[in-house]
Amino acid sequence: MKKGFTLLELLGVIALLGLLMIISYPIIVGQIEKKQKEVDSARLELIYSGVESYIKEHPEEYPYRVGNSYCIPLDTVVNANKIAIDVSDVTQQGVQVNMGSNYNFVYRLVEKCSENTSH
Repeated sequence: MKKGFTLLELLGVIALLGLLMIISYPIIVGQIEKKQKEVDSARLELIYSGVESYIKEHPEEYPYRVGNSYCIPLDTVVNANKIAIDVSDVTQQGVQVNMGSNYNFVYRLVEKCSENTSH
């Protein structure tokens, strides 16, 4: 009596495993991309929350008036301990903040802040 698997049986198992990989790969990649977008969105929310807290604690520097617009460098917010991210990642980046009615802030991440001027 022989022990072991035949070549045909081994090829069949390999083919089934390959088929399972082909079917599951796009699903796994899609889930990874979805989770990465969720992480990026959560990171932006934390940054915007830290910037809003910084603005509210510095009203003399960033007075609230409807229509005012400021660009706040992220390293300023990090150094004020409002957000905890690696400063080397954000040395040039900033957040453009536009002030609307009822303390409605509109945020946009920008590559570089020129000056903190109001409009």
